[in-house]
Amino acid sequence: MIKFKVSDIPIGESEETLTLGKDEVDLGSYEFSGGELHLHFDREDDTIRIFFTIKTELTLICDRSLEPFSFLVDEDYEVIYRLDGEEFTDDVEVTVKPLASHDNVIQIDQEVRDTILLAIPAKKLHPKFLDEQGEPTDFQVTFGEETIDPRWEPLKSLKKNSNK
Repeated sequence: MIKFKVSDIPIGESEETLTLGKDEVDLGSYEFSGGELHLHFDREDDTIRIFFTIKTELTLICDRSLEPFSFLVDEDYEVIYRLDGEEFTDDVEVTVKPLASHDNVIQIDQEVRDTILLAIPAKKLHPKFLDEQGEPTDFQVTFGEETIDPRWEPLKSLKKNSNK
């Protein structure tokens, strides 16, 4: 659980870097082996802005070859807590959440988790199937020499004879 006490965050700007263990983020079917979370806080009287960068490495399974490969995640996100504000997501880079005046704890586990999951490509391809620009290469399958089964010839002749 990634949480902070509001009273521990100083007024103004501050930074902190956390090393996350493998049990701190639940990615569902993907295995989280740990990572680094760099946080930049900007606290005012009624607002706390948290801009974070998550860096981690995931093991994904290639959709084309079923081989495992390492995928680096290096993504940014911003969470804004406003005193007695309403929760809404402005876009894919910012979320605004309410900060209740009686709460002294804020959590960003869900935002960190979602940032990692959104970085995973829909089509997971091993780097050997990507060109220099990161585009997928053509997929061609060859199964050795193309041979025609000799049993087709007698069947074709039967078909020709039946059409006469």
